[in-house]
Amino acid sequence: MHFNPVSPLAENMGLHKIGEHEPFLDSPLADGQRLPNRSGRSDAYALRVYENEIPPFVEVHLEKLYDNIYCSLARLRLYESMEGISTFVASDGNDIRFLILFRLFRGVVKVVNQQIELREHDIACFANEIFAVYPGVRRIEFYALNCTIHSSAFQYLYQQIQQLEENVIEISGNGNDYLRQLGSKTRCGIQKYMRKTVADFPSYRFEVFAQDRVTIDLVSAVVRLTEMRMKFKHKPSYLGADSIATLAKLARTHGYITTITIDGEICAANLCFKVRDRHFAQVIAHDPRFNQYALGHQLNLQSILYSISDGAKEIWMMGGRSEEKARFHARQRFLNSIVVYRTRFDALCSWPTFIRIVLRKRAMSARRFLRKKSLENNNPGRFVARLVHLTRHARAVVGKASHVVWTFLAARRDGDHTE
Repeated sequence: MHFNPVSPLAENMGLHKIGEHEPFLDSPLADGQRLPNRSGRSDAYALRVYENEIPPFVEVHLEKLYDNIYCSLARLRLYESMEGISTFVASDGNDIRFLILFRLFRGVVKVVNQQIELREHDIACFANEIFAVYPGVRRIEFYALNCTIHSSAFQYLYQQIQQLEENVIEISGNGNDYLRQLGSKTRCGIQKYMRKTVADFPSYRFEVFAQDRVTIDLVSAVVRLTEMRMKFKHKPSYLGADSIATLAKLARTHGYITTITIDGEICAANLCFKVRDRHFAQVIAHDPRFNQYALGHQLNLQSILYSISDGAKEIWMMGGRSEEKARFHARQRFLNSIVVYRTRFDALCSWPTFIRIVLRKRAMSARRFLRKKSLENNNPGRFVARLVHLTRHARAVVGKASHVVWTFLAARRDGDHTE
């Protein structure tokens, strides 16, 4: 947390050019109605807030600016209510530099865009405008940004905390280049499993279903595999029947599904989304009966090679299992949630949020300390490693017990309905 009550942003408001975009002369931004310049520079951005409105030009420019499915309007329409969303646009002539969607509720501005790349200056520019336009706003909340505030000269009191972890493969070359970058153990191991699978199941086939070829039945098969995999792990499924139509609709416009079939049956599937040259793995699952063939790793590799052939420059493989995904040349990328307060008094008035973030940061620091200690080859390190193992085992036992109870209650409820 940092606070500098006097440092001006006037010398730092010249933001870099994010990208080239087509002119949007027919948009309201080109009508000459510019908001007052608050940066103290003549070459500062033109800033505008569209209250409770998402102008038509926003959909295309969101994807061009951020290349991210998680802030696209296509996804937002499916997963969130569009009521009450306002738009902030920073432009330079006919070029949009950045735009932010947000909601205002009870003195809090919550940014709808997530997993996007913003600079510290972008956040300061947005905060300046919001605090000027809305005097009653106490704080601004950003969720999971690819941004870290480093400057002690940042104008406002703020908190930031690691919110999400992504494992990202950065592509520089073609499929053969990627294969050469993989460790020989990983590459040869997967090839060995593929040869064994083909030998045992000659009907083995890898197939891609892109956009219009994605069907409800296909997505249902993916969800069914996920349920089988989670049941094998004695965990409840994180996807329900109500998510099938939503996933299918988004995949038909922004995605594809890769599958491995054996005897005509889908035994492994990977549902991915894409925006321009960024691809996002969303659901990957395989039939536990084929665990001995490492079918999940086979599908991962073939899906990555397909993504590269489709022009991918980055492949996001979701968080978790970082060591396993590192075999595929994925690197961890941490996304921060940031809260910006108008004043210290407003932070005090927002004390539940402030304290919650402080406690979360303390808990994260404790987990990192324990993880580091558990890797030390000495008596304290071995003790901590044992303690961590017992804790994980206890959590697994509780998870299995909860799953058994949940299954029993569901079966009993279904039985009551049939009487």
